[in-house]
Amino acid sequence: NSCLKHKYALHKRVLEILNSLAWIPVTARPDIMVRTMTKRLPLNPDICYKRLRQIVLDVEKKIVPEVMKTYDMAKTHDENCDLYLQRLYTQRTSCTEKHPDTFEYKHDFNFLLYRMFYRGYSMDPALPPPFP
Repeated sequence: NSCLKHKYALHKRVLEILNSLAWIPVTARPDIMVRTMTKRLPLNPDICYKRLRQIVLDVEKKIVPEVMKTYDMAKTHDENCDLYLQRLYTQRTSCTEKHPDTFEYKHDFNFLLYRMFYRGYSMDPALPPPFP
């Protein structure tokens, strides 16, 4: 089954990437690949694939339209991302001071994927293909 092969390939690639990230402590790596933190069930390929599809959908349907409301082509991608985060911070807290540096890590995990892998409306064309 082709779909099953893709799921296993995705799962294997995620594990390879995770193991290559030296800045994540070896003891913390298993926590990333669990389905639930309470029962600590391992994340299987099928769930991994479904999560990826859902995250991509969330980014494209929720985050991209919100970011693009104020996207300024004269600014860099990171500057536009920071403007969006500031707007989100102000909406959620009614505070006009600069958002804390940790705000994006604590309030919208999928936004990190937008910042890293998208440029404007679409995926960054400079990204390498997912499978060599």
